[in-house]
Amino acid sequence: MEIMALVFAAALLVVAAWTARVLFSHYRLKEHPARFPKMADRLGLTLYDIRYSDVALHLPTAERLCLVCSSTKECDAWLAMGKAAPAVPAFCPNAGYLHLLHRPHDTPD
Repeated sequence: MEIMALVFAAALLVVAAWTARVLFSHYRLKEHPARFPKMADRLGLTLYDIRYSDVALHLPTAERLCLVCSSTKECDAWLAMGKAAPAVPAFCPNAGYLHLLHRPHDTPD
C-alpha cells in the first residue's frame, strides 16, 4: 500500500511539473515573442538559407535563446531601425549563430 501511495505521489509530481512547464511556456511565448525570425529577416536570411545551412541543427537552440533573452528593449530598438540597422548586434545571445548564417555561402558552379 505504501509503495502504491509513493508511486501515485511521484506521478502527481511529474504531471504537476509538466503542467507548470506548459503553462510557463505558453505565458512566456505570449509575453515574450521570439524576435529571432524578425532579426534573421532583417539580415536578409530566408528560411531556405537557415534550413539548408551547415548549422541548421542549432536553430531550435537559437530560438530558445531568443525566448529567454534579457535584451528585449535593445532588440526592439534594433529591429525598429529598419533597413538602416547595422549588422548583427553584439547584445544578441545569437550573434555568433547569426554571423555563421549570414556569412557568404559557396555557390555551385
